[in-house]
Amino acid sequence: MATQEQAVPDTAEPPITVPAAPRPDINVILARGGANGLPQGAPRAPLRTEPIPPELPGIAERAPVATAGALVILTVAIALAGWYLPPGTNWLVVIALIAIFFLITGKVITGRVLGIFINERKLMSLSRFQLVVWTGLIVSGFFVMALERIHSGAAAQPLAIGIDWQIWALLGISTASFVGTPLLNSNKKGKEPDRKDELVTKAATRFQEHPDDVERNRQGILYGNSSVAFARFTDMFQGDELANAQLVDVAKLQLFFFTIVVAIAYGTQLFQLIAYGDLDLPGIRLPLLQDGLLALMGVSHAGYLGAKGVDQTPTA
Repeated sequence: MATQEQAVPDTAEPPITVPAAPRPDINVILARGGANGLPQGAPRAPLRTEPIPPELPGIAERAPVATAGALVILTVAIALAGWYLPPGTNWLVVIALIAIFFLITGKVITGRVLGIFINERKLMSLSRFQLVVWTGLIVSGFFVMALERIHSGAAAQPLAIGIDWQIWALLGISTASFVGTPLLNSNKKGKEPDRKDELVTKAATRFQEHPDDVERNRQGILYGNSSVAFARFTDMFQGDELANAQLVDVAKLQLFFFTIVVAIAYGTQLFQLIAYGDLDLPGIRLPLLQDGLLALMGVSHAGYLGAKGVDQTPTA
């Protein structure tokens, strides 16, 4: 008799499928750049969505002829304004055109109107700002005074315009800050922060970035942006490092206001000299900068550089 084979029921459980966790949308970025999604449990600020700007060639690369033509036309306009406009008015127009020249140069190279102030970490730099301010003032003043003396024909040596040591010292102080800033920062680029994950997360929370973006763009213990598109004017007043990038740097704030106040005071003297002074006199000079103001700028720059020389971030 044939034995009937009894079927054994299949008691194996069906495989459990775990749905994959959704990946963050890299096209959703926050206020200072990076993909969305902070670590779980981190405080969340309101998100701002905007596409990550592509790194495209600058206008100078895409339209070199138009860029060169615009800058040449602007240079000619500076010369014509200094020659034909009334004294005083010509200096105001010239310094405005020089400022426009600076802005256009920044735009065509970096894609940002204020690109001339952006440094290698893609942040706006106070040392660049103050150097640009003093360069515009001194160059425009000397240029307009020389054109006025040439135009009148009364001066035997129209380019013999004195520049006292205070002006050279001021330009030297500004240049020292501009050159000294990257030198001091270069020492910090080779250091690794202690408690790196904690500091990176802290900076990411403050600037609403993904910690991976902060880690990718930092340079040693220095904070950096992922793109020049995220550079802000307020970068000039914040700390440079991971530990203090979310704080106001008082030394920078002091230097900014001292620069603005002294520049306005000196610009007023320059305007009065050009508008109402006899520029054909032998021995004519650019306006003097009082020793007290020069000392004020020197102390402020010393504090600015001294603060940069001290590490605010614990290192490993």
